[in-house]
Amino acid sequence: MENVALAENVAFAPSVFEQPLIPKAGNWTRVWKDLSWFFLVLAVLPSHQESIICLGVVAVVALAFRIRYYPREWLLFGLGTALGLVFELGGDAIYKLQSWSEGSLLGIPAWLPLFWGLGFVFIRRFGNTVLAVRETA
Repeated sequence: MENVALAENVAFAPSVFEQPLIPKAGNWTRVWKDLSWFFLVLAVLPSHQESIICLGVVAVVALAFRIRYYPREWLLFGLGTALGLVFELGGDAIYKLQSWSEGSLLGIPAWLPLFWGLGFVFIRRFGNTVLAVRETA
């Protein structure tokens, strides 16, 4: 019976129990600041002018990354943009769930994949804030 570990000798995931479950209030202000950039793009959508919306998304991405950038977020943005393009084209080709009357990028608006990439970045930032993951800029 020498191979059996006693409960007092084994550390059972102490980091899970020591971390606070609710993020600090300062982290939530950071989430709201990030979401304000996201909603700024949504405010441009009613213009129905694809070039203005696309420029708005590019400007918001540039400003969001200029103000706070974390390592490899450009990679995440690129991955989100590429997957958004695949999902939108695949959904349009296979299911015909929605159609775009003025889509300039293979039948979809040019800003839509960029918006997917922006969403990937902001979902990661939001998730890290909720889980209280410390990010280093």
